[in-house]
Amino acid sequence: MLIQDLVVGLEFHLNTNLRDSLTIRPEVTSAFLMDFAPLTLPMTLLLRPLKKRFLFHFYGTKQTNRPDKPEWFFTQVLTWIRDHEKFVVQWIQPVLNKLGMHHISAKSELMRGLLQVVVEKLHSELPHLQYDDALFSHMVDETLGFDRELRESFSYPSTQPSVIGVLTQAQVFVKWIHMEKKYASEKMDSMLSSETAWLPLGSSELDEMRVSECGETFLTLLLTMTERYTGLPQPGHRLQFLELQLELLDDFRVRLLQLLHEETSDPLSSRLPAILNTIHYLASVLQEWGGLTHFLHLQYYKSQFEKVDTLSHGDGVPPPSGAPDLEGLQGTVFDDTLDLLLRMKTDLLGQLCDTVQLDVIARSREYRKDRYPLSTLWYAMPSPKDLVNPSVTPSACPMLQVLAAKLHQLQELLSVPLFSEAWRKMADHLCQFIYEEVILQNCFNEGGAMQLQYDITRNLFPLFGQFTHKPDAHFTLVKEACVLLNLPRGSALLLRDTLRLCLTYDTNEDVKEADVLADVGIHRLTADKALALASALVVLSSTAEDGEIEVRISVGDHAGGNESLVKQVSGLQVCGGDDRIGALTRKVSHGDQLKVGQLSVRCLFTPCHTSGHICYYVESAGHAPAVFTGDTLFIAGCGRFFEGTPDQMYKALVETLSELPDETRVFCGHEYTVQNLKFAQHVEPNNQDIKDKMSWAQMKRSKTEPTVPSTIGQEKKINPFVRVLEPQVQNHAGQSDPIATMGFIRREKDNFKG
Repeated sequence: MLIQDLVVGLEFHLNTNLRDSLTIRPEVTSAFLMDFAPLTLPMTLLLRPLKKRFLFHFYGTKQTNRPDKPEWFFTQVLTWIRDHEKFVVQWIQPVLNKLGMHHISAKSELMRGLLQVVVEKLHSELPHLQYDDALFSHMVDETLGFDRELRESFSYPSTQPSVIGVLTQAQVFVKWIHMEKKYASEKMDSMLSSETAWLPLGSSELDEMRVSECGETFLTLLLTMTERYTGLPQPGHRLQFLELQLELLDDFRVRLLQLLHEETSDPLSSRLPAILNTIHYLASVLQEWGGLTHFLHLQYYKSQFEKVDTLSHGDGVPPPSGAPDLEGLQGTVFDDTLDLLLRMKTDLLGQLCDTVQLDVIARSREYRKDRYPLSTLWYAMPSPKDLVNPSVTPSACPMLQVLAAKLHQLQELLSVPLFSEAWRKMADHLCQFIYEEVILQNCFNEGGAMQLQYDITRNLFPLFGQFTHKPDAHFTLVKEACVLLNLPRGSALLLRDTLRLCLTYDTNEDVKEADVLADVGIHRLTADKALALASALVVLSSTAEDGEIEVRISVGDHAGGNESLVKQVSGLQVCGGDDRIGALTRKVSHGDQLKVGQLSVRCLFTPCHTSGHICYYVESAGHAPAVFTGDTLFIAGCGRFFEGTPDQMYKALVETLSELPDETRVFCGHEYTVQNLKFAQHVEPNNQDIKDKMSWAQMKRSKTEPTVPSTIGQEKKINPFVRVLEPQVQNHAGQSDPIATMGFIRREKDNFKG
């Protein structure tokens, strides 16, 4: 009966034309209430008792009015909404609909009316709570939770005023941002100093990403922050939170760099792998987040704000009216952060691979210039066909053993995607190393060529076969070189002559070098490299007193024939800076002077490619001086850092060789001129001296003429490794230190395909 009377009274008030005059204009006690449209008179009368109860319990000296318990009044309001929701929908909404007031939602009116008392309460409390970080932070969390509950559980319209407006007033919002940053920094301090920070969260069998506790905690921190500010109505406020997140990401990255600088142990046994996993995981998550609607909107708003700022300073041209603005849809808000993280990931992965590579190289010294216990060399090996059970070359065992152990260790330490990238990088480096330092630096007879192929196909390939079904695809250079080394003599002669014909006569359209090489299974080696190998495979004969000597030769090593020369020439002196040099009779050091006929020779110690590398500076009356640089300085390039560091190569090139007179002729150990100049152009695309040198080198190659010698003066103009002090080279490397620049461009050159 009472409900029926209420409905009749409600219909009477709404059915009269006095609705506007009967609307109660409440006294505005807060500026935020200006956003609230006045309630209808019936709803105002219905809510009056609830508002009185709210004022009684949550103001004054009542025990329920506690600053540290804002959840009490939030919960009370939510309870009232829940208790009265069914009533207003069942009894009041039909009356509104009957009178044609479909645009008014009784449920929304109920929530809006109760929300006004909450806004007034927050507005009165927050100014006092700003001086207590704990109370302020708790109030913000409860306010956000209340707003989220309203929208998710009761479908409060987003077009209506909300409690968030109190949090976004200037003074409160600045305090909020400051608190978020403070607590986030404290959380980062805590998680990075934890003893379990770098332990994986799950087992390696279940967690392919090897997610560390620290990485997951940091991402949870960012995700929680995102959830807190997602509901902010103004893009400007959300962008300020985004800037805070980007600042925290950069701070986290810098802290990781600081931790890495503290590491002094072997990278594989340090925190480096765990930090690398964390960086990779963080980058992959940011790439996913960048495509979410929330962050795409922020990217668009950010670009629009930047454009407005540019136009306001008169630096830009506004787009034509009616033209779609698509610039804000390009990229993501995390692009700059991702660039830094991915570069850091590449550097750390390169450090790990370099560490393994150096260990493998250190164990390969004997294999590179192989000696059996009875001093059997590559060019004097018995054929494996003569052996009952062919086996791996003994000196290859230490190299293969450490390679297998390090690969297994990396597989245990790195996430699956990172390890996949690591073993591929190592395979590429190892292929280049074997090709340049074993195949190109040794002499092979038939037995040596067959033994090398056996070592590669039956021992090296299986190590990588556990990661791929086609390991040979990652060792194309070595595989094809072995094919050439094992060609029959007649096939080698025919290949050599045909390639010479193709390279000499460019107009010959009947025979192409690519087709010639494809006929013998060669697809990766260039015609120049294949010609060098095929030419060296010609069987040379000489007659000695005890009969005919037949030797099959590959590309000659710098000192590969020392023993034979010493035997043939009585009293021959062999000078060098490394005890590993065959038939060494005099070990020299930096500054030693030698006299060869009328030539004056000064020894320059330039360790890096090898630990005992010596360059020889030669002077003779009436002639320009010359320097023989071996594998330290090439035309437009330098040797790999097999047994040294970027610092050593810097001292060798910049502090030693560059100090020689500019007219000094440079005779290097290998002719990689065109390929080196391609890389030099990559580093300095606007260097005209490099462009001119490239044109000259290509012209010389077309005439099958050598590009050696160069001069020290020319190298100062075209060689990026000599020019590491130049701003252009440092800018390319993103470094300001010449030694760091040296290390960066050497690693880049190692992977350069040109």
